Amino acid sequence: MRLFIKRNAMAIALFLVLIWAVVIFAFSAADATDSSKTSNGVTAFLCSLFIPGFNDMSEIAKFVIIRHFSLIVRKTAHFTEYMILGFLLYTAVHVLQKCRSVRYGPVLAWLTGTLYAVSDEVHQHFVPGRAMKLFDMLIDSSGTLLGVAFGCLFFALYQSSKTARQKEPSIRPQKTGHKKTTDFD
Repeated sequence: MRLFIKRNAMAIALFLVLIWAVVIFAFSAADATDSSKTSNGVTAFLCSLFIPGFNDMSEIAKFVIIRHFSLIVRKTAHFTEYMILGFLLYTAVHVLQKCRSVRYGPVLAWLTGTLYAVSDEVHQHFVPGRAMKLFDMLIDSSGTLLGVAFGCLFFALYQSSKTARQKEPSIRPQKTGHKKTTDFD
């Protein structure tokens, strides 16, 4: 039964990594025009949330503000999508470590995410209007590293809370298997 649960956990963790890698690939496959429309739309939405009166501004003023913040939003998106990938990769490696003796889990997760970032940038080189950028690879790798660090922290906290719960004294009386005797027997 435990092996069944471990294998399912491993399959789910690997499936989540695969799904997220496909999401990243889909964003990277968009040509420059579609990518700009998406990032400008996200930037406009964020500006409407955080800049008072943004929706009441002229179209020219909105355009200038969106152009100003668009690069920050794009690079933050790069970082965030790879941070999520790093967390998922570490989760998969952590589950794999429980099933088999895999060493250097955090390094393996980070290297896998970084290699995927490199392949993603190479892929973008062949997409019309997109380019392969070393800076984006560094952002992606940094995001992966932070995601792996969050994964390490999450599982360390989970393990320590699990250990603390096991050490707590039980409130229920222990069954000893024999009858209680009294002084009057």
